[in-house]
Amino acid sequence: MDREKRKAVSASGGKAAQRKGKAHKFSSQEASAAARMQHKRGTVHKLSTSELKAGGRKGGMVRARMLTLHGRTQCVTDWARELGVSPQSIFVRLYHLGWSVEKALMTPRRRSSAR
Repeated sequence: MDREKRKAVSASGGKAAQRKGKAHKFSSQEASAAARMQHKRGTVHKLSTSELKAGGRKGGMVRARMLTLHGRTQCVTDWARELGVSPQSIFVRLYHLGWSVEKALMTPRRRSSAR
């Protein structure tokens, strides 16, 4: 079985276990122990001081999600500001609802009803 097929089968098994409530839930102690083991094995990426400083200078730009629509590329915050929707709405549309970039950006925000 090729790698992608194996990954898909594993993912579906994990999701099924979660739905049934039989998936293992790590306690904070277990997660800490697993992290310590990764450090002991040397499987955790170690950053040099200069790499850490460079990452700190970039700040929020490291995680900025860039979206392209009609040949223009901007970060989610800039698209939200331009289109009058919140960045959270764009993220929900893309990642939770599975919308395309075009639909997520071009759908106007819903007006809340009068209370």
